[in-house]
Amino acid sequence: MKTALEELIEYIEEWQPRNKNTVEIWSKAKQLLFTERQQITNAYETDLASHTEFRNGSEYYNDIFNKNK
Repeated sequence: MKTALEELIEYIEEWQPRNKNTVEIWSKAKQLLFTERQQITNAYETDLASHTEFRNGSEYYNDIFNKNK
């Protein structure tokens, strides 16, 4: 199974013509893989299912990732 970011990187590599913009987007997405992997690892290691402060994964996501919206 691939993460959404890994799928995006694959899409850019396979389907987008190489130009300055796509190379920069591809490069940034590759850099962000580390952050994505750390977030997934942290979620697993903290055993989110055992926390009662969130009723479900959507609440967790909104609390952690949508603070600025």
